[in-house]
Amino acid sequence: MGEGLRLGEVLGTEAGSRCADYEHGELHVVQQLRHSPEHFGGFYLSPPKSGSTSTVDLDAVVAEELAAHLNEVEFELPHITTGERLIRSVAVLFTSARGKLLTDTYWSELWADWRQAAGWPKEGTFHSLRHFFATTLMSNGVEPQEVQKALRHANLRITLETYVHWLPKKDRPRGLVGNLLRQAGGKSLDRPANQDHGRVATWLCPMIFGRCFHSSDALLSGPPGTRTLNLWIAGELAGSGAVRGHRACWRASRLGSAGTVAVLRCCTAGIR
Repeated sequence: MGEGLRLGEVLGTEAGSRCADYEHGELHVVQQLRHSPEHFGGFYLSPPKSGSTSTVDLDAVVAEELAAHLNEVEFELPHITTGERLIRSVAVLFTSARGKLLTDTYWSELWADWRQAAGWPKEGTFHSLRHFFATTLMSNGVEPQEVQKALRHANLRITLETYVHWLPKKDRPRGLVGNLLRQAGGKSLDRPANQDHGRVATWLCPMIFGRCFHSSDALLSGPPGTRTLNLWIAGELAGSGAVRGHRACWRASRLGSAGTVAVLRCCTAGIR
């Protein structure tokens, strides 16, 4: 619960510095415990899901619990986290009361009993704790990039699509974009009369929102059109502080998954 790990990653946690660095407050998520009698004759260690190997912050409360956990039982396990199959002795932290390794099925039986004793809804699974971890971070204002890092998602889009509605809401004043356009209209700059709306929007971007366009080359080299204007609107909402940055980008871009990531990259410097 305190680290947002998946079940296999928890069951694969072993004693020693390979997984937990108490001195530096780091947790190394480098493996998960899996069970396949057909391929490995039973239990084995593999890389985390989707290759999400990473080092994350080790919560102080979790560190205390791990340090106090003495149920270290060694097993000889196949180990394929390096790309080749090895056999090594692993001091697994979490086992059954009889000191046996836990399968997903047996864990589910234990979980059902614990869930009932705690009075939790029947729909609650162990993975619900990962969602609890993520929504707690989001609802308390932690930046989505940091939540992505903690969850070890492959990209920011996955994090936002799943949890963006948990970001603290901040109302956007009416007329914000219109006022900015009016200010831009008062500027005296020469531009060709035959520019279409997309090119006008491209001309406006660096003038009004230049402080955020350290990545402007990616924008200005792209095809003109409403996409550029959408990027500019998203950036202005984010940079103005009137709407929480990533929520503004998500709402204003309307560009789909790839476009959303582009918006976030271009507007990051202006998000407050």
